[in-house]
Amino acid sequence: MEFYKRVIVTIILISIVICFAFIWGFLFSKLEKNYIKMISTKKGKSLIVGTTIIVQLIIVLAISFLYKYDFIETLFVVSFLLIGITWIYNYFRNYSLNQQEVLDKYYGGVQYNVKVFKVKLS
Repeated sequence: MEFYKRVIVTIILISIVICFAFIWGFLFSKLEKNYIKMISTKKGKSLIVGTTIIVQLIIVLAISFLYKYDFIETLFVVSFLLIGITWIYNYFRNYSLNQQEVLDKYYGGVQYNVKVFKVKLS
């Protein structure tokens, strides 16, 4: 019975992290439109990286204290989850844009530009 509780808790935590990533991406895209000049500077990029590190540290500490996991193991798993979630968000955004372009071409005859998904490091 204990095993099933841990599996359910793990699934719930993963779902929360995925929802958090999509909300984070939505908010960041809104902020990016308003504060694009600040984000492009070195100070803005440092602020984004610092905020990301603090949020990840808070998540790792909360999970490790709440479920009495080792800190380093939790950090390792959460780091991979955040990298995966970031990649998934960008992949599906690109997929959605390509799908919309193809539908526009099919129904309206509009020229479409299908783009191949590429992982970008910046």
